[in-house]
Amino acid sequence: MSDSPSSRTERAARRRRGFAAALTTALLVGAPVASALVAVRSHVRVDVPVRDPLIEFYDYATGAPVAWTSSTDFEAGTLVSLDASGDALVLAGGAGPPWWDADWTGRGCYTIDHAAPGASSVTEYPVRIELDTAALITGGEMLADGADLRAVSDTAVELPLWLEGPAGAADAEVWVQVDTVPAGGTAGFCLYWGNPSASPVSDAAAVFTYSTEKPLYVTVTDRNITATAFTVVSLVKGNRITNGISTSPTRNEGSSHTFPAGEQSAATVFSALGPVTSRGVGNGQDTLVPISWSATEFVVPTQRGTQRFSVHAPFADTNVVIFDGTALRAGPFTVPAGTTTSLDADVTGSNAGIVVSTVPVLLFHTAGSNDAFAVPPPSTDPLYGVRSTNAKVGFVATTSGVVTRSNGGTITFTGWPRGSAATSSGGGAQGGGPGDGFRIAADRPIVAVQQADGDGTESSVFLPERELGSAYYLPTGAEYLSVVCPETGITVRVDPPGGGPSGRPTDLVCAGPPGGPGWARHSAGVAAETWVYTPGGEPFYAYYEDDSYNGEANLLGLKQGRQYTWPEPAVTPAPDGGYAPAGTWESATLDTGDAGVFGTLAFTADMPPGTTVRVRVATAATDPPTVFVGPDGTAATWYDGAEQALAAVHDGDRYLRVRTELATGDPGVTPRLDDLTITHSLTRFVHDAGEPDVAAVTGTVGSAGRHWIARVRTSAPALAGSSATVSLDSVTGLSFLALAEISTTPPPAPAVRISSGVVVLSSGPPVAFDAASPHSIVLDEQITGPAAITVVWRLDAASSGTPVVERLLRIEVAP
Repeated sequence: MSDSPSSRTERAARRRRGFAAALTTALLVGAPVASALVAVRSHVRVDVPVRDPLIEFYDYATGAPVAWTSSTDFEAGTLVSLDASGDALVLAGGAGPPWWDADWTGRGCYTIDHAAPGASSVTEYPVRIELDTAALITGGEMLADGADLRAVSDTAVELPLWLEGPAGAADAEVWVQVDTVPAGGTAGFCLYWGNPSASPVSDAAAVFTYSTEKPLYVTVTDRNITATAFTVVSLVKGNRITNGISTSPTRNEGSSHTFPAGEQSAATVFSALGPVTSRGVGNGQDTLVPISWSATEFVVPTQRGTQRFSVHAPFADTNVVIFDGTALRAGPFTVPAGTTTSLDADVTGSNAGIVVSTVPVLLFHTAGSNDAFAVPPPSTDPLYGVRSTNAKVGFVATTSGVVTRSNGGTITFTGWPRGSAATSSGGGAQGGGPGDGFRIAADRPIVAVQQADGDGTESSVFLPERELGSAYYLPTGAEYLSVVCPETGITVRVDPPGGGPSGRPTDLVCAGPPGGPGWARHSAGVAAETWVYTPGGEPFYAYYEDDSYNGEANLLGLKQGRQYTWPEPAVTPAPDGGYAPAGTWESATLDTGDAGVFGTLAFTADMPPGTTVRVRVATAATDPPTVFVGPDGTAATWYDGAEQALAAVHDGDRYLRVRTELATGDPGVTPRLDDLTITHSLTRFVHDAGEPDVAAVTGTVGSAGRHWIARVRTSAPALAGSSATVSLDSVTGLSFLALAEISTTPPPAPAVRISSGVVVLSSGPPVAFDAASPHSIVLDEQITGPAAITVVWRLDAASSGTPVVERLLRIEVAP
């Protein structure tokens, strides 16, 4: 049989005539007609009469947005178990104070009990708590640097706060200055966290600075006291110090003032607006004793010379006894409130002196005419100090422990009984040597001192880790300065007034074994008012030798200048009730203004681990809509926050409501809904026969993006059971496409895929399309430059199995 050009043309004409007749019979009998573009598999296009509109393409870019972003927006709806703004859960049972700020999603509350007999009301009172910031940070509830931590009183007043040391510790120390603690009552505050936009407010100086002078230090000695002047150096800005007779001018950090001889007594109280460091100017003098060192039991591990114990009672009359080891040495004797009692009570052999009182007191010790030091309370915290020439440890109970030295060596002690004193000798003189930085860890409270540095008979005390500071000032000039750091490699900067002889500071580096302790010494002279600090803010221990009297003295920091009262207020976690397990917000009705086609829904929310935020939508032709459904059009699903097309069941409705559910499995945290946006009233693409619809979208070079392009729907019953395919027609700027996926959703599988400038998939499988099965076309992209992709959307009619309609869609992506 011949196949001439004329016969092929005739057969094609017959096929076209037969297809047009079949299409007219199958779809459009008795219907009004118009003209539309139709194609057959041979891609020969003809005009046939079809119903208008048969296929509807809607442009997602034209959607009218409505957004809920503010408290006013949320409050306009109905709140159930949500806070006043509707975007976070409330505390169940009404326990705890009202939530301070919804931008903070987590909190822990505390009660300060000051109801003990004899208590006095205090203001601007610093309290210390431990917080497991490690768990909060690991769980994503707190910023890694703790910058979102806040302290707020029960009366919604933000309080000064200091997060001491690095964030992320399981036992991080948090200091809060409470505005008022009433005698005989309670006060409260909450710590808040969970705001990713917060800036740090942690400020040690603010916690230990006061608006009126507070009693902070006492002289606590009768040794040559009336002939002794006292020099103090402020550790904070705007300080003012008084000894009850005279008052200093306003002093900033590093600025000193000397109170003249004749103004001090054995019980002079120094009040100030903030912490100071100090020294008596003369032999047998040392630092003022911080009132925060009050305790009912002390141990003094020395047997040198004629020993004199000075006891001051800052709060109430007290009875005191002194033991030589475990044998009674002196007392009981009474120390009236506000006075100092001094008496000689030598300790024999290798014993330690133990002082016990009925209420907290301060203790100062002198031996002979020169050896003097303020005695801190015994502590189970690791102690840090320098063995120069000797180190002595005193015990108040049977104790074991280990000394770790800055050269990596260790000294173990086991079973030392109450009232005994252990000596470690052989240390270097004048501030020690590389192995004389000590860390002493013990299982019971201890006190340790340095004694006899080689050119004098003075002592200094070791300090517990929690008493260490990160910055000090020298009150007088020094022959040398010696430091110990809990960790090695820490830089300690020595910054004299005017920058020192070289015009710049001197840096000491704490050397020692991995894990510390580290030791360093500045062996040259150091001027008064020199600033000694760690640029990284790490705590460290420091002591120096006065260059006029060869007396060793401790440098004291901010924490020793904390206000202290007795009976001491007790701080305990407060029952906060926990967050409600779930809550809902239902919006007021939105009138879209027409029976339109809906676009997308998206929201952003902060969801700590164990929390959820999810959304459903209800629409109706009349107000109010009541049936809430998810993205599949049923009550079995929820919108999860990512931009999604609203279910097709909403199309044609006018009124809309949103229901949001917030839930938590952890009563200590809440999710927070930040904003929610819905688009509606999409318009149809303006379509010219034979020309593609154009959708222009903006991408970001190097970042992935998703764009909802077109919503495709039909109202023609005759298309029931039909299917559609999407295939690539052409592409420009192929090299600029790192990734492009064009999909119909549902289902989400890509129909066209381009990866790294190569067409990987050029056509998708048929997907259901009829009045009950509309779908959307979506683009996922990552671009390096402008590109355009033209695809063919093709309908296959179920009645004929023949391609019926082809629609071109050009997607232009520009940076």
